Amino acid sequence: MVGNDVVIGVDGGGTKTVAVMADAAGNELVRAIGAGANLQTVGAAMVRDRLASLFAEVARDIGRSVTVRAVTVSLAGVDRPDDVPVAATAINHA
Repeated sequence: MVGNDVVIGVDGGGTKTVAVMADAAGNELVRAIGAGANLQTVGAAMVRDRLASLFAEVARDIGRSVTVRAVTVSLAGVDRPDDVPVAATAINHA
């Protein structure tokens, strides 16, 4: 990774969702907090919308051009094998 390379990590819980953008050294650059993203509670469309909102917020708040090299998302409510493709689709369309 080079100077403008970043990663984004998301913890989508039942009561809040946190997205953090970090540099190659693991330094937190930007943090955004939104409403919960439990797949079973809010559904795939709401998970998608909430993630998209947080991604837009961290992109805006960083205030410079960056290259996102990786995104990792952990979501509450992805409990069964059948939940995985539903969650993946929501994440990929966020």
